[in-house]
Formats: sequence, structure tokens, C-alpha cells
Amino acid sequence: MLAVTGLRSRLIEELRPLLPVLETIERIGDDAHPPMAERYLLCAGVVRCKHLKEQTAAEVSEGMHVNLVRPIDICEAVLAMNDTARICVMGSESGYVGSYDE
Repeated sequence: MLAVTGLRSRLIEELRPLLPVLETIERIGDDAHPPMAERYLLCAGVVRCKHLKEQTAAEVSEGMHVNLVRPIDICEAVLAMNDTARICVMGSESGYVGSYDE
């Protein structure tokens, strides 16, 4: 089983045909307990179409939670229950080079 965030993302859509026939994909929910799996793919993210200074405090907070805090929480929870799990955290090019003026 592959446990994922971003289940409805284009990335997961493109990945499905590449997986073994009997491979199942399970969504990692918003609760504190990710499912037990051998592999995890974290690919949910928030990118705003505006400069950081133009975002509300709520938008900045949500972006930090989705893009930083949640992946850290998931990785810590997964490794606490399975220290041999494989975890891949996907980012976008904007995470590397920045978005807008960041």
C-alpha cells in the first residue's frame, strides 16, 4: 500500500498507471494517525497566486501548515510507528526558486 496526501492531485493521477496492478493507494487524512504502510508520498501543497505581503494572516498560516507543519507531523508519526518506512515529500519548482517575490 502507498499512503498519500494530495490524493486528487495531478501527480497521483499520473502515478496510478505506473503502480503494480494490485497496489492500493490510501489517503492520509487530517487526523494525527496516518495509516500503516510501507511507503508514503506527501504531495499536497498550497501556492498562492499573490505576493506574501498581499496574503491575509489566515492564508499565510494555512500555507505554513499545509506546506511545512503537516508534512513534518506526518513524517514524525510515520517514523514513530515504522522506522523502516519510505517517505517521499514532493515539492514544486516554486518551493526551490520561490513564487512571485519570495
